[in-house]
Amino acid sequence: MQIRSLRLCVMDVLTTKVKTNEDFQDLISAYFSKTDANGFTELLSKYYDDDDVIWEAIRETAIKNAEEKMKDNPEQWAIYNENSNNNVNVEAGPGSGKTHVLTMRCAKLIYRQHVRPEQILVLAYNRAVVVELKARLNKLFTSLGLSRSASQLHVYTFHGLAKKVCGDAALDGLEMSEWEIKLLSLMKNNPIEVTKVLGDIQYVLIDEFQDITQTRLNAMFELDIIYNHPAFFTIGDRDQSIYGFEKEESMDPEFYYKQLYEKLKPKRMSMSTNYRSYPKILKEASVFLPDNSSVPVSCKKNIDEEPKEAYTFIYDNKRKWSDDFQNTIKYLKQKNMGDVAVFFRTNNEVYHGYSLIRALNIPDVRIRIQGASECELFRKREIYAVIHMIEKEGNKPLTLENDQTKNWIKNSVSGWITKLRNWDSFYLDFAYTLVLDYLDFAVGDEERHTFIEMAEAIKQSLAEDNPQLYKIYDKYESQRILRDKQMNVVLTTMHKVKGLEFDAVIVTPSVASLPFDPREEVNMDTPMTGYEKECIEEERRLLYVAYTRARKFLMAYLGSRERAIKTLSKYEGDDTSLGIRERHPGLDNYNIGYNAGFNFRNNKKIVNNVEKNAPVYIERYNGINSYTKEPFHVYNIKYNGINIGQLSKSSSITKAMDDGKLSILNGFYISDVFYWTFEDTQKSDKRRMTEYLKDPGKYKYKVPEMYASKWCEDAQKQGFIFIVSISGYGTK
Repeated sequence: MQIRSLRLCVMDVLTTKVKTNEDFQDLISAYFSKTDANGFTELLSKYYDDDDVIWEAIRETAIKNAEEKMKDNPEQWAIYNENSNNNVNVEAGPGSGKTHVLTMRCAKLIYRQHVRPEQILVLAYNRAVVVELKARLNKLFTSLGLSRSASQLHVYTFHGLAKKVCGDAALDGLEMSEWEIKLLSLMKNNPIEVTKVLGDIQYVLIDEFQDITQTRLNAMFELDIIYNHPAFFTIGDRDQSIYGFEKEESMDPEFYYKQLYEKLKPKRMSMSTNYRSYPKILKEASVFLPDNSSVPVSCKKNIDEEPKEAYTFIYDNKRKWSDDFQNTIKYLKQKNMGDVAVFFRTNNEVYHGYSLIRALNIPDVRIRIQGASECELFRKREIYAVIHMIEKEGNKPLTLENDQTKNWIKNSVSGWITKLRNWDSFYLDFAYTLVLDYLDFAVGDEERHTFIEMAEAIKQSLAEDNPQLYKIYDKYESQRILRDKQMNVVLTTMHKVKGLEFDAVIVTPSVASLPFDPREEVNMDTPMTGYEKECIEEERRLLYVAYTRARKFLMAYLGSRERAIKTLSKYEGDDTSLGIRERHPGLDNYNIGYNAGFNFRNNKKIVNNVEKNAPVYIERYNGINSYTKEPFHVYNIKYNGINIGQLSKSSSITKAMDDGKLSILNGFYISDVFYWTFEDTQKSDKRRMTEYLKDPGKYKYKVPEMYASKWCEDAQKQGFIFIVSISGYGTK
């Protein structure tokens, strides 16, 4: 009935608002491209003013329909109806609809209570969550006839808020970890500057509150002072607090919740009904919940459709997950489960798992490493190519009518997928869906948009390899270029999956020490400290998050470490591999100068010939220095006889090969090819020199090498090089 009414409104527009033949053709073309109520509402928003009687009726119908749907969930409905001027904290379990409740809360403020959008501040944990929130808000607001309001909301990460309020100049030269401290200082010492930038904030909504840090919490309390007690709405799940390593004070979420309740005295509300997972999955996950869990989860939605056959498999023995993997994938294919996730505790174990699975050569399976890459997503060869093509259009305005821009990019990317067989077609298609998402946003926005703005926006959203971004790829399933029937298998760490869901989840056992701290050895003979107990409690929450990502199928392997977690005991890890180990993001383990210097001629070969997932080996080269006559050796990364990189002397692989007196090491695969600019190298050099000056011991009191000086003239002229990233554990 709603679509019928909206179609009639389009007829009204044709007779009352369209004046030229060109406008008539554009409207007709747009009319036949729309298939649902959201599409028609978005179309009509271009022609009706906010105070138009017909438009008001459309919005009223839409928001009433949204409210009726919420009534099916009494918990969500109660929170929606709670007085918006009261401080509220919602404890919400996994799969209970946290983001939906938050976005509906915003819609209620604007439509029902006539709050100006610019008076609402929404804060989220990371950039990918902000991207998702903005997408949700835009979609919801478009369906409610409020598309103009979506772009006027203040939606930031805490880092983004610091950048907005403090300005680029004030943050120049500071690490991102220092931005929030700068923000807090400005709030305390010069609050008038905050109000100049943000205006009159009356409502503050905070997503994923369980991930709050002390600095962010203090910033919240300063907002309370600056704006004379605006209404705070916080939502989260303390049982999903898994970023304790970022917190300055305690890893225990209760430490921060206690302050929230003492300072702001919010009303306590909860959502415990899970709409994601089958009941037995939740039962297995609840093993890792503390006895005093604030939101013990229940499941109502899937009871009736719960399959009769088993769908949870917990192996509490020394059974190897890799031995079962091929048969498990075959079974999941038969059950039409298209997306499968394999979870590991550490990046190191992701690399190991990738090596094991890659060696199986399972047909019709696409393996993707997620969240373990040392480069930002926008640097990947394939994604960079799409962004670079857009950047070259410069400040030309985006052509949004008749899908002209969309078709141009689609045709270009389709051609690359066909022509460049060695490139990863998934990432080409992934970049295309990001373009689609931006164009959809631009259509619903009244501001003028340019190609360079689109490129920069996409780059910004891709600055982290955050799994939340892959929701966009799923969102545009019907419009994607690729139509293959490959199963998507994602290998990732448990920290990277919060907020995501998959048809099937496989949780592997870990060999990392417990309590987990890769920088320190575990002393098994000393009594456990309070901090160590907090660390193990965090590991329990991490497994809880991992289990609750599964919709239909869960397979978990419990090793010695997992049994230690259950009993709150220490565990001494037993990682003795030859391959890549834990390392900080960056390129410190690769000699960038190699591809930018005398071997720059191989750069073109890397761009055009190197294939992702292809096997490579590490080869020791022995030589004599032509000047000093001293012997030396280096370790080259080789693909089809081509030198595609060189490991640095600080690499864990080179050290392992030196210790084992190995000249060749196999068992590695190309996980990525990505670009790196000369300016990036200069920034990296500056960062490492700053670190050295602060703490020379970190570099063993040796001045770090300046890689920018190794760039040859041709490489500098081009401005960038391509670097090959490898993964694996190595085999002799």
